[in-house]
Amino acid sequence: MIFLREATTEDLELLYEWANDARVRANSFQTKEISYQEHTEWFGRMLKDETIKQYVLMDRNRAVGQVRIELQGEEATIGYSVSAANRGRGYGRMLLSLLEEKIQAELPQIYTFVAKVKPENHTSKKLFESEDYVMKYICYEKKINSGGGGFYRISNFKYAAAKEPCMNEREAV
Repeated sequence: MIFLREATTEDLELLYEWANDARVRANSFQTKEISYQEHTEWFGRMLKDETIKQYVLMDRNRAVGQVRIELQGEEATIGYSVSAANRGRGYGRMLLSLLEEKIQAELPQIYTFVAKVKPENHTSKKLFESEDYVMKYICYEKKINSGGGGFYRISNFKYAAAKEPCMNEREAV
């Protein structure tokens, strides 16, 4: 039986391990390794935040992946990963399908899922496209000045509805 369950404090270590997986870091907009302290602080805030829902994908009694959605109005931005040992087995597709069912049933005010995917993340692009997500645009920007606190816009693919053509690193999933 495959299902999504809400994350709990007991998932801290597991999600920390998955977050620092080399492939997950490479496909993330912020690629640097996450320290345990950073993760612990973020995890505590995330569990209390009403605008964030974190789920763990279970195959019977075994955790195989995770998905997080950040709610904003009628949209939910998706971030997901499948554990290294379970990639290539269709869990990403199952995760998105179960998430859609859960959100339709529990959060009917959400009308649109948004997924922000790096251009080189071919696996996620293929998954979202196969699940009827529509690419709305491609965004290109060039950093021309190193001022401004070090945050600048980055090139990205965006699927589903979007309000801004680009996002900065603080907004990236």
